[in-house]
Amino acid sequence: MLVKHVIRTISKQIPATGRYNFPGIKNTNINNIAATTITNFSSLCNNIDEANDTVAKASNKLQEKLSILLKLMAGVYKIGLRIDKFITKPKRIENVNKIISVGNVTTGGNGKTPLVEYLANECLNRNKIPLILSRGYGDDERYQYQWNVPEALVGIGANRVNIGNKIMKGNNNNKDTIAILDDGFQTWHVERDIDIVCINCLNPFSNEEILPLGMLREPLSTSLQRATHILFYNSDLVEPNILSEIIQKVKYYIITAENDDDDENIKKLPLILYGNMKPKLFLKLKKECKNNNYKGLKNNMKSMNGSRDENNFPSILFDKIDLNEIELKNDHIYIFSGIANASGFYKTVANLQHDDDDDDDNDFMENNIFTFADHYKYNINDINTMKKQMMMTNNDLHNSNNNLIITTQKDICRILYNNDHEFLKLFFENIDPYILVSRMEVSISNNGSIDDVDNDENINWLEDILGE
Repeated sequence: MLVKHVIRTISKQIPATGRYNFPGIKNTNINNIAATTITNFSSLCNNIDEANDTVAKASNKLQEKLSILLKLMAGVYKIGLRIDKFITKPKRIENVNKIISVGNVTTGGNGKTPLVEYLANECLNRNKIPLILSRGYGDDERYQYQWNVPEALVGIGANRVNIGNKIMKGNNNNKDTIAILDDGFQTWHVERDIDIVCINCLNPFSNEEILPLGMLREPLSTSLQRATHILFYNSDLVEPNILSEIIQKVKYYIITAENDDDDENIKKLPLILYGNMKPKLFLKLKKECKNNNYKGLKNNMKSMNGSRDENNFPSILFDKIDLNEIELKNDHIYIFSGIANASGFYKTVANLQHDDDDDDDNDFMENNIFTFADHYKYNINDINTMKKQMMMTNNDLHNSNNNLIITTQKDICRILYNNDHEFLKLFFENIDPYILVSRMEVSISNNGSIDDVDNDENINWLEDILGE
């Protein structure tokens, strides 16, 4: 742009004859050639500008047409959603005491998996059997359930009723069984007693447009009123005024909902819950496993063989490391994750830092974060890319105590279960991450930060839905 500006400034000084006396140049022919060259270049610049304008106009027209197409697709999707709901007759899973759905109104990253684990463990605490039924978009949730709630019954499949009935026929346990639907809010074919909707406070409704224009699975005006409970996920990672605005918007959509049902109580406000991830510890692959050339790593994980500690971690494979044992400084931390809405995970790691010299929200450098798609299956190229980037800041990465890389338990589950021995060996030799283990904690008071929530803090909501 600077060159074009200079050329145009000079060309404006060239007379119509095309002649210009350049300082220090006495040869008229050279002057004429230079003047002609500058004139031609100026004309070329104008042509480039005109071409850019043409491209911009064409791009705008294309975006307009694409927007119209997406709106049409969203309309078709909305109609299909209503038809599917209307023609589907819900059925009950046999021989279960209660059916609880955990779902959302937007795509991915709303805290469903940790809430399902939370409820499953609360069932076990009450001497009940949790039956977790998942659609199975990725294997990571199934393996994480096997890891974190090994006593639970787990079924994977599109038809939750058939899968649940099959499992219950083979279940000889006389204990009460509670069915928990992972991602069940739009699962019309299953009758349920409780509908918990999770809303991520870091990105609650995107642009409030339905798929594929936005992230909504169904319109807010016809969905939220079906919820018996609404859990605000990551409520501790936003300012109280932002949380209050989100809650008020939810209440607005419930009160002004388009009522598709005849139930006169459908607009009763749901119980408001707050769910936040609390870091508990780090896990690190044991040196014994490395010294054994990583043999049996995959089999031990799949079968859950070996001794377990009080938190159900297979201690034969991993060492537990207290959060305070590791010095975290933002220029020495690397993070990789393949989960939806990973910003909550990044903020959680940032809040663990012990560097008190900088109060700028402990933001990470952009090059220190490796973000992959939800349910992403890692490959050798990813290992090489991460290693190369880390080595750019420290040529002796694995001999340094300053740098470390952190990932999620869900990511490590996917890596351990979906890859062969050679890949696992390469991964742990080059990356060898610290695995941050977090657990959801649920409350109804949110420490009193919201003044206008109608909940009674004395309500024992778990007892209401799970029993004593």
